[in-house]
Amino acid sequence: MAFLPVLVVVLLMLIFRWGGSRAGGMGWLTALLISVLFFGARFELLAVAQIKAVLLSLDVLYIIWPALLLFNIAREAGAIRMISYALPGLTRDRVMQSLLIGWLMASFLQGMGGFGVPVAVVAPLLVGLGFAPIQSVAMASFGHGWAVTFGSLATSFQSLMAVTGLPGESLAPLTALLMGIACFPSGLLVALIGSGWKGLRRALVPVTLISITLGVVQYLLATNGLWTLGATGASIAGLLVMIVWLRFTIGHQEGDGKSTIEMNPEDTGKNLWFSLFAYGLLVVMAFTVNLVQPLKTFLSQVSFTLAFPETITTYGWVTPAGGGRVINIFNHPGAVLLYTCTFAYVFYRALGYIKKGSLIQIFKRVVKSGLDSSLGNPDDGWGGVINAAQRDDLFVG
Repeated sequence: MAFLPVLVVVLLMLIFRWGGSRAGGMGWLTALLISVLFFGARFELLAVAQIKAVLLSLDVLYIIWPALLLFNIAREAGAIRMISYALPGLTRDRVMQSLLIGWLMASFLQGMGGFGVPVAVVAPLLVGLGFAPIQSVAMASFGHGWAVTFGSLATSFQSLMAVTGLPGESLAPLTALLMGIACFPSGLLVALIGSGWKGLRRALVPVTLISITLGVVQYLLATNGLWTLGATGASIAGLLVMIVWLRFTIGHQEGDGKSTIEMNPEDTGKNLWFSLFAYGLLVVMAFTVNLVQPLKTFLSQVSFTLAFPETITTYGWVTPAGGGRVINIFNHPGAVLLYTCTFAYVFYRALGYIKKGSLIQIFKRVVKSGLDSSLGNPDDGWGGVINAAQRDDLFVG
């Protein structure tokens, strides 16, 4: 009975192809009925549980919406397109391209944004490089799988802390170890899907080296209180190792440094490093807020939480009274994202990378994608995601 709500969600999504919001709603209704009929929940218990759930959701949504805002500011400035032009030019080797784009770029985007962004951006790029649509979606989906827990500024890890009531310092070591182990099969699956068994054999050495890098860097960041940068920092380190590998192997020799992705005329003259300013600034801001103790203490002065009464079921199960999830208003990962968004927007406007009046369009995109992410995935399937990405200024040949 306790597992039934989860089973309902899984079956509705996998067997009946329901979207996340509909399946999640049915799972909630199932949990509500089960708690009353089989576990003796009273009205007060149900009310307290719902309010706790809303508080937990606000903690996570405080990251999701600013993360989407930062992504859309960077995208408006051409950052994603500039990455799309630069990476394919590093090599023409299809095995290396699949790893570079389908594994590492997808993981980087998961670390910085998430919420469907890795598939929506990476899959069309892979299609443009000559991979089949199904291959492209599968590679992008498997490629960033290891980065989900500490990706999206660790929204999943925030949820884990909130649900278990355990501090991040206790959860991070084993969680980072598990996700680190997942790096290796993630990379191998991308190579296998993209180039078959022959490609898998050729990818074995670079995947091993890069997986070790991803796992070690993510573990060090997560276990030192920087779990918000776990996937981001690891994927950046992995990209650097991949670039060095290409420079000293045949994979680099087969490339000519020119991208196979057509450049948008609006991006002519833009600097790749300036375009990536928002992401670099985010890394600096996150390190500063977490490691500079006086600043961290100052920003942690204002917080929000609620006190909850004791609840008891008809069978005598007691949940003690206590506070709910504590949200630090100015020292939250969401706040760090908002600081970054502000400085990044001013920087891009000063360079002319973002046109005057674009802020309204940025907010419209954030609202649309934010509502989808807040309620569950939209029901139009990955085909709709790819088509939308192809329409959205991503030139794929």
